[in-house]
Amino acid sequence: MPLDDYLDAATLERLARFSLKMRRRFADLKAGDFKGVQTGDGVEFFEHKRYAPGMDIRAIDWRRYAKTDTLYVKRFERESNLRALILLDVSASCGRDTSVGDVKFPAAAKAACILAYVYLANGIPVTFATFDASVRDVIGAAPNLSVMKRIASVIDKSAYDGRSSSAGLITARPLLTPRSDVFIISDFFYHDISNLPPFLTLMRGMHIRCRIMQILAQSEITLSQADALYIDAETNAQHSVAAATIRHEYADALAEHTRTLSVAAADNDHIFTRIPAESSIVDACLRAV
Repeated sequence: MPLDDYLDAATLERLARFSLKMRRRFADLKAGDFKGVQTGDGVEFFEHKRYAPGMDIRAIDWRRYAKTDTLYVKRFERESNLRALILLDVSASCGRDTSVGDVKFPAAAKAACILAYVYLANGIPVTFATFDASVRDVIGAAPNLSVMKRIASVIDKSAYDGRSSSAGLITARPLLTPRSDVFIISDFFYHDISNLPPFLTLMRGMHIRCRIMQILAQSEITLSQADALYIDAETNAQHSVAAATIRHEYADALAEHTRTLSVAAADNDHIFTRIPAESSIVDACLRAV
């Protein structure tokens, strides 16, 4: 699919307006943390602040005191080069050839393109990577919108025939950078979901803001009441089941799976959100940024 299919004119118009609103926030994030008296590479003077008891006296600006007869401290900021990392699941269960591929695949791909556009439009470098059982294609630290066509091309050429897992996602560890924004776009139908929390904890330790975006077709959230033949997209195993038998069990299993993701995210100060593929992907992405 060409880039225009993911970012049509109406979507681009919304993103342009949103980018204007986000410039202040991104500027604040890029500015970094306040450091009282530190100097050195990447540290610049930010402001004076009236001295109050308890402040570090080493930060007092004695020259200003001589002029004003009032004590002020210098405050500095350390630049942090904000970056974004977008990880897109390209396993078979997320691909075009499943029974829900006509809605699930375009939704996940569109989400990846929207998020990349928002950051690139604000001058923030974006690393984009696909994964299933391991990281597949990587477009590293692109600084501007000219890379968007490459991202769309990588998405379209992805095989969508592997099996995703937490272990596969964790192979993206070398792509992580401190104090960055990370978006994981997947259905998270992993057999080893219990291995995901340590990866989220690692990101918290690196001061990374992670958005866990689970994209599911509505039919995966609420099963049909009709009897059906289910085919595992990743193993091709077939299961013929009566709807009454499976709907309750499936609902319980999905709820428990969702709790695992939600709790793991919350425990590590990240955000988990489930996005129906048929809903407004633009709205979901803009809420996530």
